[in-house]
Amino acid sequence: MENWDVIRSYITNILLTQNYNGTRCFLTAYQIAVLLDEQNPNLKGDLPLGELGIETSNSFTKQIAWRLSEDIKKNRINGIEKLFLSTKGLESFDFNKEHIPSAKTFSIFRIPD
Repeated sequence: MENWDVIRSYITNILLTQNYNGTRCFLTAYQIAVLLDEQNPNLKGDLPLGELGIETSNSFTKQIAWRLSEDIKKNRINGIEKLFLSTKGLESFDFNKEHIPSAKTFSIFRIPD
């Protein structure tokens, strides 16, 4: 995985540009990982994007969620909100039949207006 400071700058840009009707949106860590991978596939290095069966911290999605959460908690980054989306009712939800999200996948982030 690329240097976290480099990745964090890409994330900030993504969060600043994702809008719906003029309001900045929350994005899941998985959405952020997908958008980062589209912009620069080299950022994730050898880490998988986030696939079914990966239960360790060794996916790009989980690294993003964990590192952003830690930066917010330890005040190393300002201006990014973190909330949790309830997984109630999402037990059978999947992405393309390959990625079944966990509760940690549904940490959501945004930069408020």
